[in-house]
Amino acid sequence: MFLTVALLLEHLGHAQAALAIRNAVAQVARSACRTYDLGGTANTFEVATVIVRQTLEWAAKLDAGASRTPHTVNTGAHA
Repeated sequence: MFLTVALLLEHLGHAQAALAIRNAVAQVARSACRTYDLGGTANTFEVATVIVRQTLEWAAKLDAGASRTPHTVNTGAHA
């Protein structure tokens, strides 16, 4: 669902917001925060909360014009 929102935001011209979401999803997908079906112990609410927090962090980095520009990582996973 998060990646669908990213696509919508990009379509509406909010590329940085979409990038923040995509980067957050990719970062969480690489982390140990996983739902039961992926071998983890977190429930969907907990994973979603982590994705939202990471999205806010990425958005702050992008808004601040961080010296290291984040890039999109296509994991092929849907959250």
